[in-house]
Amino acid sequence: MSFGVNVSVVRHTWVRGLLGIAGLLLGGSIAGAAEPNFQGLGDLPGGDVYSQAMAVSADGSTVVGWSDGPEPGLPAPTSGRAFRWTETGGMVELVDAGSPLIFTMARDVSAEGSVVVGECYDDSTGSFPVTCMWTESGGLTAIVDPGSGLTGNRAAGVSGDGTVVVGTASSAGGGVAYRWTAATGMESLVDPLSGIRDSSAFGISDDASVITGQVMQVVPDVEPMRWTQATGLVGLGDVPGGFFYALGMAISGDGSTIVGGARTSFGSSDEAFAWTQAGGFVLFDPAHGAQGGSTASAASYDGSIIVGYKANLGATIWTELDGEQGVQNIAVAHNGLNLTGWTLHSVSDCSADGLTLVGQATNPQGRFEAYRVVVSRVNVVPAIDVIGVSLLAGAVLLAGVLLIRHRLGRPSVAA
Repeated sequence: MSFGVNVSVVRHTWVRGLLGIAGLLLGGSIAGAAEPNFQGLGDLPGGDVYSQAMAVSADGSTVVGWSDGPEPGLPAPTSGRAFRWTETGGMVELVDAGSPLIFTMARDVSAEGSVVVGECYDDSTGSFPVTCMWTESGGLTAIVDPGSGLTGNRAAGVSGDGTVVVGTASSAGGGVAYRWTAATGMESLVDPLSGIRDSSAFGISDDASVITGQVMQVVPDVEPMRWTQATGLVGLGDVPGGFFYALGMAISGDGSTIVGGARTSFGSSDEAFAWTQAGGFVLFDPAHGAQGGSTASAASYDGSIIVGYKANLGATIWTELDGEQGVQNIAVAHNGLNLTGWTLHSVSDCSADGLTLVGQATNPQGRFEAYRVVVSRVNVVPAIDVIGVSLLAGAVLLAGVLLIRHRLGRPSVAA
């Protein structure tokens, strides 16, 4: 029985591995990464030239939002029209022929893009807003539950499989965060004995186990909230040392990270934050809103990439490695994209891997237009480190060559 080293296998494996490491150190592309690209998504026919992307599917294939509609006489924002965009189909209005429902704004989309939720105007009753859902198989339907006592509701989020919807409804006491499924109908997330005066649900994890939003337990203090089946609705308090005002705008797909905007003093602008059970609140803006403010609007599945808006950067990405970076700079300087004439103002949402971003921009004609940008990397290697990284890569390759030569010179051990 031989325990010898198969030199050809060792040589092939080490060479391939070392070349891969060196390629990564030198900033080479990673196998399987998406090809960087940028697209202005256009707008729907009729009305003013205006569109905004509100959400993107977890796989990055489908974008939803709203565009200015053909009936400007309707009360704003009922003149808007919901759209769904794909690379193959482009921007398509979500309509259902013969239905009195007018889908005015699409706010979220399921993981693979087949279910869209948002708010509708019911032309038969004049009711607005009404939570509505569009599916590829069933078209447009209103989600109403008269028995729940919740009216005037609007959807803000949907689970990855499209079966659970969350949002905000109206009741006699104020806004109420709700959760809806076909089996349970519309359920308030608020314990009626809790004394909570106002609440909203803005985001839901991929498996629907965690919901976030805002809650007012004591007037006028507004704080982010976290809901699970086990804990119910729990207020998260306020950012350290801040004026008591913060909103949980979104949650990562795995439910670990809540992001949003907070105010650190009376009259200040919002400041982007992230919250986790382990670390509590982390504020992203060292100027505490002095530069016009910032808001985090979404996160990647594991919470490692957070996106949103900052006044002096426009569309913004935050990562632990690089802190804050303007999306425009990442797209152009580090992904080689041509955005001549475009200004990216905000990021509304990102895909599960954090590499497909959607939001609103100014196009070369000076009009507001929805956009989608795909990048292969969001972290930036500082220019000062390029020489050091190159030397390290060379050292890795040299060590690999010497090791292979050493292996070639060793005899096999056989028994």
